Amino acid sequence: LAITEANLGINQANFFITRNVHHKLKVFKQDHLLATTLLTYNNLSPQDAWPAGAYKNYIRFTLPPKASLEQVLVDQQPLPSNQIDLASTSDASVIGFLVTIPIQTQTTIEVSYRLADSFSFDRNRTFYSLFIPKQPGTNSDPLTVNLILPPYFGLLDSFPQREPVPGGVTFLTDLSTDRLFTLSLEK
Repeated sequence: LAITEANLGINQANFFITRNVHHKLKVFKQDHLLATTLLTYNNLSPQDAWPAGAYKNYIRFTLPPKASLEQVLVDQQPLPSNQIDLASTSDASVIGFLVTIPIQTQTTIEVSYRLADSFSFDRNRTFYSLFIPKQPGTNSDPLTVNLILPPYFGLLDSFPQREPVPGGVTFLTDLSTDRLFTLSLEK
């Protein structure tokens, strides 16, 4: 999961932006995977005058191949499909759209998508990895990764080490650097 931002506002509003990233993966029956990424932006710009101002942000989500978009919500309102750019290659699926975060406001963006692959078990065991790279130039944004597992899954091991809670595992960290999460699961 790579989240890439581009400030199209011809200003330096990036300096005034704080963000929080929450990624949730839910495993359904037949091991189907639904991911939701929630981004919360705060624009602390004191005024509209340069170098501050509204943050006109073109966001791209680079996902595994054949991932399919379920929906994009901006402040809990669906973003019209004609405002969403979709691209697909053999290496990745890409979702892109423009969102403006006015000064002194908070904006929440929720992107939900279904992963094409399901878990493949060998001798009732499987592995899952999630890599989230840090975008150069951004701060050490808080990052929460929550993996919700069905009751018939058991967590054998994780990196970083986490004790499982009923129904899943949660990682609380930040994006001060690239992050890799891995799980060893049994069925």
